[in-house]
Amino acid sequence: MAVPWPLAGAGIAALPKPGAWMVRVKQVFGVLILATAIYYGYEAYSIVSSRWVDAGAVTSSVEEKLKSGWHASLAEGLDAARRDGKPVLIDMWATWCKNCLTMDKTTLEDPAVISALAAYVKIKFQAEDPDDPLTKAVMQRFNAVGLPTYVLLRPKVAP
Repeated sequence: MAVPWPLAGAGIAALPKPGAWMVRVKQVFGVLILATAIYYGYEAYSIVSSRWVDAGAVTSSVEEKLKSGWHASLAEGLDAARRDGKPVLIDMWATWCKNCLTMDKTTLEDPAVISALAAYVKIKFQAEDPDDPLTKAVMQRFNAVGLPTYVLLRPKVAP
């Protein structure tokens, strides 16, 4: 285990003597450290800034859904389903939920999905505040742990 020590001692003599080159090395490492700090600062800024949601995009997306046959009220949608004897799709979402907004713009806009959901009464339940009593009750009722959550309900069939 002691074999490397004599070699290290012999190698030290081969290194250049202290001088101006050490100042240059120090400056290069300083620039590298600053570049690393700037890079990670930019990454942190990107993460924080991407969490903010464009309110206009959210509003227009939801308004389009409501115009195309989605119900904003849970009670209203469930009443319509009972009256028509149709199955129900409940979309639990929030404005701060990036995945919810992505689903609205991609999957729920797909023509195949739209035609498959034509037979359903569709409800958009806004679960903005998880501590709100109504939101908490609905989320617990359907065992929803996070957003987005989609619930399918079948109409009750008389025996």
